[in-house]
Amino acid sequence: MKRVLYTPTPEEVKRMIEAAESDRDRMIIMILAYWGLREAELVGDIRRLRKSEKIDEKAVLRNIQEWEKIHGYKLDVFKDGKIRPVIPGLHVEDIDWERNCVTIYGKGWSTGRTAPEIHPVSKETLKILREYLLKHEIIRGKIFKLSTRTVRHIVKEIALKAVPRYGRYISPHRLRAFYITMLVDKYGIAKAREMARHSDISVTQIYYTVSEEEKRRMAEDVFSGLPKM
Repeated sequence: MKRVLYTPTPEEVKRMIEAAESDRDRMIIMILAYWGLREAELVGDIRRLRKSEKIDEKAVLRNIQEWEKIHGYKLDVFKDGKIRPVIPGLHVEDIDWERNCVTIYGKGWSTGRTAPEIHPVSKETLKILREYLLKHEIIRGKIFKLSTRTVRHIVKEIALKAVPRYGRYISPHRLRAFYITMLVDKYGIAKAREMARHSDISVTQIYYTVSEEEKRRMAEDVFSGLPKM
């Protein structure tokens, strides 16, 4: 059976945010959809490497030491004497309130291949996040102390309630697809690739889905020359 790759519309994402029953869950939906973060970048995870992937242990150790120096925490990167690729998740210390951006420690960083990435985000979402942090007295450390599995469950439960017809197809991955689709429609795929932080533009193309609004415009254009019946 072919897997359905459904990308929610802006109205459906709005309904999901409104349907969330807690401040935390609303923030999770907002950040995944409007920042385009992967769930591991949001809450942290231990990565499973593909067979073709390798870890640059010296680079990983340098990365970890730098991260621990900035954040003041220790990361557990050793198991059975070997280094494992850890994505630390989003911390309060990763937010630059003046420049409206966040530092992302992602997949490439976890294996020592790339440096952390500076990711611009909107002032409005940062304002909402700041209010959330103040309300819940989160002044430092990890913002969401959850597993990636829990995040997927939260998104699925909200999607089923807010978008009954297509909710079973909506996941954190598809909220990232929503983010990328909105960028491609407005700015083109080359610029969207930069915001999606993809090394290969072909990956951005996989995420992109023609929006319902764009489909309607295309349908109108195709039949614009139809003679009167």
